[in-house]
Amino acid sequence: SITITGNRAIKDYAFMPIIPLDKIVSVEKKIKEALFKIEDEDFKGSYHTYIDIEEDQLKQWIEDGTVFPPAIDKNLKAAETFRFWSKCRGVFINDKNNYRVWVNEQEQLQIIVYEDGGNLKEAYARLFKVLSYLSELQFERHPRWGFLAHNLKNIGTTMRIVAKAKLPKLSLEENASKLDTLSDAASIVAERIDDRGNYDLYNCQKVGMTEITLLKGFNKGIKDFITAEK
Repeated sequence: SITITGNRAIKDYAFMPIIPLDKIVSVEKKIKEALFKIEDEDFKGSYHTYIDIEEDQLKQWIEDGTVFPPAIDKNLKAAETFRFWSKCRGVFINDKNNYRVWVNEQEQLQIIVYEDGGNLKEAYARLFKVLSYLSELQFERHPRWGFLAHNLKNIGTTMRIVAKAKLPKLSLEENASKLDTLSDAASIVAERIDDRGNYDLYNCQKVGMTEITLLKGFNKGIKDFITAEK
């Protein structure tokens, strides 16, 4: 499966560590209005304010990645990213259950799209559509660095692509060096998630390239992993 995440900061609003509460309220309102204006049936859904989600439902959604977990990152906490937690935070979930929008977690806007079966092109097309529909929000962009974000890991294209893949042979100890070589060559992190050879493969570069360059490089890298596994 493929997951692509894209972050955006809305123009003329400060980042989370210094934005006042009334502006956080305004950000949530603007994003909700823009989401519900989308007429495309594929992107219709419901918005859930974080503090109003029932405890059992919240626990389930956190476990399956639908909703962001409570604020725990010590570095982001030290940066006062999670001020006024959990006011004015929420998640939009579409009816088809293949995209989410997280509002005011650490970034003002975080879009997450899903695609079973590994169709990277289809997943990116969905992300591109959502961002096009939300362009009226006007996003902060630097001519050199790309899209801006509070968390420096998110600037540039802001895109984080994650492919879940089964690599039982490459996961063997004798093939560790081959796995490392593939990761370095493709700038893809291979993070083992269980003892059955399942991995999260994700990009570690976001700055200094276009989205298309990132997608092509990631696609080639994943193919190289699959070829090596075979």
